[in-house]
Amino acid sequence: MKTFKLMCCLLMACLVLPITTNAQESKQPGVTTNFDNAMQDVEVLRNYVSYTAMGDVKKMNSMLADDVMVYGLGSPTDSLTKQQHFDSNAETYKNMSLSVANEIYLAVETDDQAPVGPGEWAFAWGQVTANDKTTMRSTTVPFHIVARIENGKIHRMYFYYDTLAFASMRGFALTKEE
Repeated sequence: MKTFKLMCCLLMACLVLPITTNAQESKQPGVTTNFDNAMQDVEVLRNYVSYTAMGDVKKMNSMLADDVMVYGLGSPTDSLTKQQHFDSNAETYKNMSLSVANEIYLAVETDDQAPVGPGEWAFAWGQVTANDKTTMRSTTVPFHIVARIENGKIHRMYFYYDTLAFASMRGFALTKEE
């Protein structure tokens, strides 16, 4: 009987061993928050957001790589080069001031297993208040920024915010087609 019990235990161990060793396999996670430039990447995006709140377009642009593409700032093509970013913001700040509050920042590094391209990404969430200098109207909306950081510069940036609130603040309204 001892031999039979021993054989059953060995058989069970042989059956369970592959399951437990497969569970121990190290797989690439695709994304990590633990990488060398994490704090520097957060600081790059934090500086950009800070310069945005100050309305300092030159300093904002200094955070951008020469070949940057900026998406989601309401341009007709929905993408801006570095020069277009500068021109668009310079025009915006003639009639508007911004303030930023409640920011949260995060940096991640992705690899080939991630659903986005490999690299270093920084994220910002918060609230932006826009004040129109001509109408004296203001609006506050949440925002989210995703930035691809390389060598201390932003190479790609995506903005997410409620554009309708900004349009309404400037006097535009949605109307139903009849």
